This record gives sequence, C-alpha cells and structure tokens, in this order.
Amino acid sequence: MWSLVVLIYLWLWWPRPVAAQEPGVSCAGIQLQPAKAVYIPGEWVTINASGSGSITGINLWYKQALDDLTKTGPANNWVQINGGTYADGTISAPWQIPVNGEYVLTANLVQVDGWVCSGNPGFSCTGCERGTMAHWPEVPGGIDACQGCQLVVNVDSTTTFPGEKYDLKEYWNLAPGHAWTLAGINHYAPEPVVFTSRVSIDEVSNLCGNLVYPWRVTKDKEEGYWGPKYHNGNASGLQNQRHLISYFQEGEKWSENMMGILYHKGYQFPTHLANPLAEGGTFSPDFGLQTKHYSDDGVHNFENTYYAPYVWSARYAYNGWSLKKVDRFYPTGELIPEGKNCRVGYQPSPGHYWDLQIYDEEVETPAYSGPAVRLRFFEAGLPIAPIGQPGRWITREDWYLARGIGLVQLDKWGLTGKCDTDLTTKDDPACWEPGPLEPPIQLKLRNYYIGEPLVVSLWPRAVSQTGSYQLRARSQSSGQPYTGKLEVKVCISDQVCTPTNQFVWPDVHGQANWVQDGGIEVDLSGGYTVQPGLRQMVFRPVIERLDQPDITGEVSVTRTELPWSNEVSLRITQGEPVANDVNGDGVVDFRDIRQMVIEFDTNDNQLDLNGSGLVEIFDFNAVVQALY
Repeated sequence: MWSLVVLIYLWLWWPRPVAAQEPGVSCAGIQLQPAKAVYIPGEWVTINASGSGSITGINLWYKQALDDLTKTGPANNWVQINGGTYADGTISAPWQIPVNGEYVLTANLVQVDGWVCSGNPGFSCTGCERGTMAHWPEVPGGIDACQGCQLVVNVDSTTTFPGEKYDLKEYWNLAPGHAWTLAGINHYAPEPVVFTSRVSIDEVSNLCGNLVYPWRVTKDKEEGYWGPKYHNGNASGLQNQRHLISYFQEGEKWSENMMGILYHKGYQFPTHLANPLAEGGTFSPDFGLQTKHYSDDGVHNFENTYYAPYVWSARYAYNGWSLKKVDRFYPTGELIPEGKNCRVGYQPSPGHYWDLQIYDEEVETPAYSGPAVRLRFFEAGLPIAPIGQPGRWITREDWYLARGIGLVQLDKWGLTGKCDTDLTTKDDPACWEPGPLEPPIQLKLRNYYIGEPLVVSLWPRAVSQTGSYQLRARSQSSGQPYTGKLEVKVCISDQVCTPTNQFVWPDVHGQANWVQDGGIEVDLSGGYTVQPGLRQMVFRPVIERLDQPDITGEVSVTRTELPWSNEVSLRITQGEPVANDVNGDGVVDFRDIRQMVIEFDTNDNQLDLNGSGLVEIFDFNAVVQALY
C-alpha cells in the first residue's frame, strides 16, 4: 500500500516533458522593406511576416548567424524586436539594423495552446532547418520540425561609406610566386631570439571544390613565426603552416568582396635541415593545426552568405572599419585519412571569436618605409574564461600592409589567461587597446619579390670543376634582393645557343640551391662532377605546386609563367680558369676589352675585378695587362 502511495507521489511530483504536438501554424514568409542584399549599420527597415493557422501572435528575434542558435533566449544573445503591429496572422515592425555582421532574423508563431513554431534554423533534427516546435522552458526546440520563417541579413558599412576607401586587394597583393622575407625577434624566449620567416604564395589550388591561394609560412628557428616557441606556452615551435585562402573569389557562397581562410594545414618543422627556411616540412594529418572553417552539409545554408569563413579582410574598407563575429573550427585531422575532410557536418557551437579592425598607419622597415594599412586581428578559442580560470587560447596579431607590396610588418601577442570575458580587462593592454603597441614578437620586411624579372650576375664567369662562384639576384624594377629557390634554363655550348633545358637549379648534391637576401656562394666540389663547357643560362623564382593531389585532395590548378632573367654565362673548366677572362670564353682577347668598354662605369659585379663596386679604369687596366 505504502509503495503505491510513494509511486503516485513521485508521479505527481516528478517533472514530465510536454508532449509534442503536430504544428497548427505555418509561416508564409518574412521580408524586409526595403529589400537589399547588404544593409548598413543603423539604417531603419520594416519587417513584415505572416502565417496561417491558429496563430495568436508573432514574435520577432535575431542573432548572429554563426553563434550557437540552439541556445535560445536573451541570455544567449538572442535579441527580441519590439514595437510591431500584429493583426490577423501578420506583423509589421520597425527595426534598426545592427553592427557589421551576418544575422538570422526569425519569426516565432504562437499557437493558441502555447506552443510556438520557431523560425530558428540552427537545429539538426529532420526538417528543422525550416523551423522547430518549442514550448519553453520544457521543450526548447530541436525535436519536431515545423514550417517557420527565417531570413539572413547581411550588414556591411563599406557598401555606402562616403569617404576614402582602400582596395585591400592592392595591399594584400597575393599572386603565385610572390614572397616576403621578414626579420623577426621573439621576446617571449628566456633571452630574445632573432629569426627569419618567409611567406610565399604557391600556385592556386583546388581543395574540396574551392579555389584557394596557399599562403605558405616557413621559418629558420623554432622561435620564429608561424607557431613560435614560448608564445602562449608553446613548448616546441615545431610547426609550419599553409593557410588556404579564398582571395576575393567569384562564384563562392560568400561575397567576392571578402577574403578568408577556408583551411589550415599543419607541417612538421624540418629540424634536420641546415636551412629550415627553404622547406615547409612534412605534412601529416595528425600533426599540427588541420582545420576547415565552414560546413557544407547542404542543409544549414544560413552561414557565410556574405562574409568569408575565418574572414581576413573586406576588399573595400576604410580607416576605422571593424567586424566582431564568431565562426567555426572543424578539426579534420582524423577525417583526412578516410577522405572525409571535404564534407564536414554542421555543428551549432562556434569555436572561434574574431575581432578585426582596420587603421591607417606609418611604418618603417628595412625594405619599406611609408604609409600602410594596419589590420588588428584579435582572436580566441571559445569560451573565453575569466582571468585566473582555465580557458582556451587568446592571441592578437597586427598586420601592416603596403599598397603594391603586401605584408611589411607583423606584431604578435600571446594573451591566454590575460583577457577577461568582456575583453576589456587592463591586465594586458593588448586585450583592449586598439592602437599600435610594443609587441613581444615582431617581424619586419627585409626583402620581397612580386613578379618582376630578376637581374642576375655571376662572378667569376669562369671556374674550375671544383671551384666556386657567386650568384647575385635582384628584382629588375624595385631592386629588391631575391630570397628563395630558382628555376633555370640552360644550354652548354661554345657557340651562341638558346637555353631550353629547364629544371630547379641544384647544387652538386642534387638539392635545390637557396638564394638568401640576394646572393649565394656556389661550391662545385664535394659532389657529382659538373660537366665542363660554357653554360648559357636564364633564371626565375620557383613557385611551389602540387602536381598530384595530396592526401587531403588538394591539387594545383594554375601554372604561372614568371618572367625569365637576363642571360648569363658561366664557363666550367677542367683546370684552373684563365685570370681576367671577363667573358668566360677561355682566353683574354679583344672581346674582353670590348665587354669592359660596354660595361664601363656600371655596377656589373661580373666585371668589377677589384671589388670596388664599379667597373672602372683599374678593372680595365687589369684586362689590358693580361693581353701582354
């Protein structure tokens, strides 16, 4: 008897879910007047929404499209729009457009029984991308579908800004073969460490149907950028990166006026190499940052309709433009070996907070001084924890771009554990102060290459099979020293010939030669025997490419033809070469005199015999004396 009483008591007391019902309402549509593809912050519009069935009212709500839409109510960033007029299943309400971003605007249709057909598309139950039945707080949604209404609203203040705007495509200046060498210093290390990093653009790739510009970053030390040792407690610094960028690309889901990272690919820093700067390292799916930044399940289509994933830049922006948003981190390391990294399912929880601000600045670096645009990137893994509590990573990078050049300076901070949840704490001013600050890690441009022909010179122009010579290379117009690998076309003949045999220029051990800051000393000893004869050659930079798809499916789709350099010649002799043979034909004669006359008073270091920096009378006399 008492057992039955207890069971009845528990049945009466224990909370029971409200049974789901078949939807008694449906939404006919939701529109904004005026109708636009993109709105500007602060403008007023009118929302019109209507439905049919047993409707007693319609409530209007909005939220950032990439926030977690399944977390409902004002406490979870949903904002209700008040002040509308409702009658007979139709509502009309004024709405002031919020700040830059992408928003989901929903109409919630209230039935006579208290159930609501919500237009919230963030749930994953079958059909719930159209809407879901809810009965708060017992049933918040995500179980049964209904015909709701939602509208994606894109907001960008650049579209009608009346003042001066930059075309940031001219500032990023990305193209296959372009490269930037940066001198850096890392003050997070126990003692400051200087390093060199190099950014280069590979051939355009196709990955998962997206055309992307691979942004390759290499470094010469573990303390260098990307992934520097000691930053945010990084214990190894053994990562390199390729960022695969949608570069103002037409035909994507998002706007062609937006640039963002679609994929990160991590590589093992090549500690075994004498010059790690020259190689990206070994790719491994289970090593480093392997991520995709948008889902493409074909159902949840309300994200990234305007702003690119992991947005880096709007094409047309202005001093003071800003964007604060959240977006997705989809780890793909475990998916890559199974070939599933291209089709990533939607998840409602964002993993990434992003705050981008743009400012006018002046910058001074070894390779460039003058005006620049500074992009302040503040980013964090979510959730951001209060100071003193466990939380995810936080970092800030300020990128300085110069028009027609590209990246000229990069400042970096590690802020994990130093910024409060509202990002306004003064524990570290880099959390809240938007202006330039003294950074603990800084990189400045040392030289760059942006597609010009190279001017190449060799000295001496004749060398034995076991001798050595110097190659110098600089850009024709800018005069910038070149850093990187070279491709060569060569022919070997004492007669005039056209260089046609084309390959990556190797050393005598079969490894690619690396030109650093405009020069390299080439040692012909200690490896295979170099064929004697007169080599006639032209050079150009190497562009990295994937001729065959890698394990992720990425493959290069362009083959850029960079211009070739001036032609140079080098005579390889079996014995010691003839001194003062400036044209390298094996004999000092009138042809050498003529060459000296042609190049007199220039800085051609092939004919500058005494190293003064100019071809002058002393060089001329040395050749004349060699005739007698």
